[in-house]
Amino acid sequence: MIKDERKNELLKLIEETGYVTVNRLAEQLYTSPSTIRRYLAELEQMGYVKRSYGGVELCGEVINTPVKLRFKKNHKEKDLIAQ
Repeated sequence: MIKDERKNELLKLIEETGYVTVNRLAEQLYTSPSTIRRYLAELEQMGYVKRSYGGVELCGEVINTPVKLRFKKNHKEKDLIAQ
């Protein structure tokens, strides 16, 4: 998995649960916690996530959310509006 794919996967996992620990992310992406921390530091610097002791959550509304995450967000409501 390349770096950008892994970052998108991190954002997807965080979006699904709301808050997730570094160790849980490391297990799911089959990488070390230190690698996850580096990626999270970059994502935090870009304003996507907010890190806390041992875990991470998404920042409010992210302007440049990856497309895959935007399609999943409020999917049921969007279908109702479309109907």
